[in-house]
Amino acid sequence: MAVDNPLSYPSSKKPFSLETFRDPPREYRGAPFWGWVTKQEKEATLEQINMFEEMGMGGFHMHTRVGLDIPYMGEEFMDIVEGCVDKAKEKGMYAFLYDEDRWPSGFAGGKVLEGHPEHKHLHLLFTPWAYGEEIGYTKPDFPIANAAPMRSELGDLLAAYAIKLQDGRLASSRRVSAAQDILPGETVWYAYAEPLPDSGFFGDQTYTDLLSSDMTERFIELTHEVYKKHVGKDFGGVVPSMFTDEPQYCPMSTLSVAEKLQDVFLPWTRKIIESFREAQGGDLLELLPQLIWDPVEQESNIVKYQFLDHVCSLFSSNYIGVLAKWCAKNNLYCTGHMNAEPTLSSQTAQTGEVMRCYREMQFPGIDMLCDKRELNTAKQAASVSRQYGRSGLMSELYGVTGWQFTFEGHKGQGDWQAALGVTLRVHHLFWSTMEGEAKRDYPGCIGYQSPWWKEYKQIEDHFARVNSALTRGRPVTRVAVIHPVESFWLCFGPKDRNSEEVDYREKAFSELTDWLLKGHIDFDFISESLFPELTDVELIGNTLPVGKCNYEVVIVPNLRTIRSTTLTRLQRFSAEGGKVIVAGITPTLVDAQIPSTPPTIPGSTTLSWSKAQILSSLQPHRDLDMNVSDTTLYRAQGTRADSLFYQMREDGEERYVFICNTDRKESCPVTLSITGEWAVEALETFAGSSWEVAAEQSNGRTSFKYWFDGCESVILRLSPGKAGSKARNQTILRRHYQQIGDVKLESITLEEPNTLLLDYCDYKWNDEPWQGPEEVLAVDQLLRRRLDLFLKGAKFRQPYTIPQSKRNGIGKLRLRFHINSKVKVNDSTLAIESPHKVKAFLDGKHFDLTPGGWWVDKSIKTVPFPEISEGSHALELEYDYGMLTNLERVYLLGQFGVNVRGRKSTIVPLDLKDVEFGDITRQSLPFYSGNLTYHTTFISDGQTPLALRVAHFAGPAVSVDVDGQRSALLVHEPYAVELGTLPNGSHKVDFTCYGNRHNSFGAVHLVPGKTNWLNADSWRSDYDWWSEEYVLGQIGILNAPRVEVPGLEVPKQVRRGLTLHV
Repeated sequence: MAVDNPLSYPSSKKPFSLETFRDPPREYRGAPFWGWVTKQEKEATLEQINMFEEMGMGGFHMHTRVGLDIPYMGEEFMDIVEGCVDKAKEKGMYAFLYDEDRWPSGFAGGKVLEGHPEHKHLHLLFTPWAYGEEIGYTKPDFPIANAAPMRSELGDLLAAYAIKLQDGRLASSRRVSAAQDILPGETVWYAYAEPLPDSGFFGDQTYTDLLSSDMTERFIELTHEVYKKHVGKDFGGVVPSMFTDEPQYCPMSTLSVAEKLQDVFLPWTRKIIESFREAQGGDLLELLPQLIWDPVEQESNIVKYQFLDHVCSLFSSNYIGVLAKWCAKNNLYCTGHMNAEPTLSSQTAQTGEVMRCYREMQFPGIDMLCDKRELNTAKQAASVSRQYGRSGLMSELYGVTGWQFTFEGHKGQGDWQAALGVTLRVHHLFWSTMEGEAKRDYPGCIGYQSPWWKEYKQIEDHFARVNSALTRGRPVTRVAVIHPVESFWLCFGPKDRNSEEVDYREKAFSELTDWLLKGHIDFDFISESLFPELTDVELIGNTLPVGKCNYEVVIVPNLRTIRSTTLTRLQRFSAEGGKVIVAGITPTLVDAQIPSTPPTIPGSTTLSWSKAQILSSLQPHRDLDMNVSDTTLYRAQGTRADSLFYQMREDGEERYVFICNTDRKESCPVTLSITGEWAVEALETFAGSSWEVAAEQSNGRTSFKYWFDGCESVILRLSPGKAGSKARNQTILRRHYQQIGDVKLESITLEEPNTLLLDYCDYKWNDEPWQGPEEVLAVDQLLRRRLDLFLKGAKFRQPYTIPQSKRNGIGKLRLRFHINSKVKVNDSTLAIESPHKVKAFLDGKHFDLTPGGWWVDKSIKTVPFPEISEGSHALELEYDYGMLTNLERVYLLGQFGVNVRGRKSTIVPLDLKDVEFGDITRQSLPFYSGNLTYHTTFISDGQTPLALRVAHFAGPAVSVDVDGQRSALLVHEPYAVELGTLPNGSHKVDFTCYGNRHNSFGAVHLVPGKTNWLNADSWRSDYDWWSEEYVLGQIGILNAPRVEVPGLEVPKQVRRGLTLHV
């Protein structure tokens, strides 16, 4: 019997029920990247599926990453895949496929090129220096791990050109056979089609040619067909989709200065000259210089426009299109995301236009790293998903956020994306192990290594409940925007001649999206290349049908050129009574060429590039108004609540509105006014509860007040009718309760032993003298450079590609860590990786490293440590050092304190009775990264309702247990919980502040503020990015939790003349 793909959200086709909302099925839940990063063993791998289930996940993406040590796609690998699919089936979960060994997709772990060199990735090098000549710059030396180009001099000469420039524009170009043919005023330039050098990252191959459908067919044969053979019977059910990750071709570069000698790189493929001639009618080799410089007497560079359009078509058809068609034929959804999605410049260089690439995908997706807020990235993909009638949108999110990313961050980043259409969250990242380099693979890790992992179900339940509403019916979107990328193509040239227009167009692209979304006008982009197939001119009326969507208004924003097919459709739409707004610059070109008559849209409205004018013109098409209802410290009454994002869905007679506060700290009290007369039900996604909202109706609108605290969100279920007898106003913890005192701290409990981080050491190679001290990861890199081994870091070869003959030790390495103690220490343990490969000595005496347990990760073993007396001690570790040796930090664990002063750590006595509310890194626990519980008490009079608030803490989340029962997990503002009326007398409250692993495993020598890009290289910074002193993060409950009772809390002093902000 055929089953519905879970990503089609079959439960959303049934009538809404509160039971489903309270306990959402797995189709609504996320599916993290599950990084397979070691010598995966089947039993241990399958055990981790239980953890996904406990965390509330719907499934998992099986995803190889740095450290895999079993052959990719081999029999052992596929046996584990089969086992995971079977176990997912047993649990009613989903096993999602990923199509590559690491990323970018398309090379099948190096297998595609084995015996097929014709599928090598190519780029075109346009250069003033012939092969063999001295070049005018220092060639960069970086590990090749994607399609980013570098001059290889491994290719073939296609042509040489005599180039003559005039004021930075192309005056003339002609093919020449030799440099001697150059005339005065001309310069010779060469065009080479060349591959990149082989790379260990690609299995001693290069990347592949994703502009070639033949390559894609071979990639499918080696990947998709293998998965089909082993788990194809579960395609479309337990196995919903195949993820393709950052597929790419050579990014198109430009000259920095038009008249400067510089290498330029262009995307290329073996048959591009023929395919360009067939598609555009020109000789690409003859026209090639016009891709570098704009011709002198041309209003626009039609060749560059045609080239970018053609390359985008090749990529979207020959790679994404071929994959998606195979997936459709085999009952799978094709999902994943493109590279360089967010800006006009990035997508021009790397995809041409990103929206076209989503066309064939059954479930388009995006990538959101570093807690960025790329609104256009989400809008582009969501627009295609809506217009093609796809069921949702995927987002790979939370990556590169580091260990200190909080539950508030998880909720906040997921909320705004849900408002913009994301339904499937692919969490980055759950490691199968932290062994070796894996622990620096774009952390943090959401798996069992994070001490909060068992609490994550609260976050997952929230998003599953959000999805139970936002996958119903269809989105209510009345406004469309013509995507401006094709006009941007015309200014994609030498930076000294184009930077002002580039900056203007990028700014305008970002501004319009900001104005609309923060002005509460939902919209979709229209891709000009997709418009013709989505809209039949004959069906256009006073609304514009674009695929599955219909729009009342179309904005034409700052276009320089417009496609003739777009112009025809907008002219028809305007003639039928539709509203067309031409905002900013009016297009003067059609299909990038000067038309015989200027392009016009009779009946359209022309506006200057003005937020006020555009929003005012759209007022009649607004479904939702949200204005600030109460003046606060940062918001003025009556202004638009621009931190709130929303999505509205229409499902039969009902509507569902999701609203989230994108400001994670500041409150936003609002008056909501919704078109229509509705009975309003608030669906509380954290509690799984609902209540009727008291609302007023007049003039065909429904209005009520709502207070959004920082990072707060709600789903409003709208049903035709009026508020019922049980309708009430919202209870606002921040406003309706006042502080009467603090809880009393009785004691503190640590969930794990305290930690001494040992990361600086002396080192000794064979019989050479001791050197150092040096940080342990730096020692590893020093030896690797010396011994000509691959360097550890963000990009290096997979262990499974290294034969056994090269795994043997090369020499003896000794590391000597210094331990200073002001107290005698018994019963401590050493936490160390691979102790069976290490010999250990304390003060010259050997001691046994037989493991007795593990700490944080099962690969980090704990072994009994000898007694430490007061004074200084030397811990020596001896390694048979080789290519795959992991030199890592080691840790001393025990019931002691640690005092850090700058770069020096000393063991000191620890009495937990001395630990108070505040940052524990200053209270003898600087490297502690586990959970800690504050045991407190307070008194109830037995009559007054009470609330507790933890106003200031540093950690992922805080749980509150009253008299042994869980009351709340505090994730976002106001970090408070109502307790109701408790019995008279004393009550026990345990506040658990969940830890993170930054202070023990993070980049604790990276200077703050230098970067938000946390990858393996962040642990190996140098110069002014490196701090010898420890850079630790605050952790703990920083202020005593408050006991609160009903009442209005008024500040004791006026702040900026305001008394209403609490």
